Amino acid sequence: MRELARVEIEALQARREQTESDLKLLLVPSDPNDEKNVILEIRAGTGGDEASLFAADILRMYARYAERQRWKMEILDASETGIGGIKEAVALIEGDKVYSKLKHESGVHRVQRVPQTEASGRIHTSAITVAILPEAEDVDVKIDPKDLRIDTFCSSGPGGQSVNTTYSAVRITQSKNKSSTRLSRATGVRWWAPAIAQKRFAPITSRKTVSPITASALPFISSIR
Repeated sequence: MRELARVEIEALQARREQTESDLKLLLVPSDPNDEKNVILEIRAGTGGDEASLFAADILRMYARYAERQRWKMEILDASETGIGGIKEAVALIEGDKVYSKLKHESGVHRVQRVPQTEASGRIHTSAITVAILPEAEDVDVKIDPKDLRIDTFCSSGPGGQSVNTTYSAVRITQSKNKSSTRLSRATGVRWWAPAIAQKRFAPITSRKTVSPITASALPFISSIR
């Protein structure tokens, strides 16, 4: 009986530690952004061409992870290099609780390896930055027509009979709010840019090191679009 009790106590102690750990996680307030889609920005930093190749590797890594999670990844903007790398890329990732799983990825990622651009076999260090931002909500902006000043302008100089009679330019000046429109991705405006800029110039609080890997110069945009 003593032996049975000792074995049971050991098992219960291990279970108790796991239960306490689970309870601590349950007591942490949930992030209101955890359910949102994310805007992913990857930008090559120190390292020249090798940094752009590393940025392409990281973009492919997130694309494969999104595929395994059954998320949808859409490239919104990308600047490629001639050797298969990228200078910067912005992607939208949509799915279930995307932000909750990617929000800690923001920061500087560093790699030390022998790159394809190195002929003498020396190890290079290169770095990139990753920004993860929750997708912005649609915003309704209201405006009072009294806040608008509308100026019209006619053509001038020699020309046909419409010169000086046709309003060929209109300027709208707004003193307060912007026009009452619904801002969304459908507008085609880079609505994520201000938030990314704010994130990029904020103090870096996390730094990640990536184990040596082999760079690949295969085209990446066509494989994840």
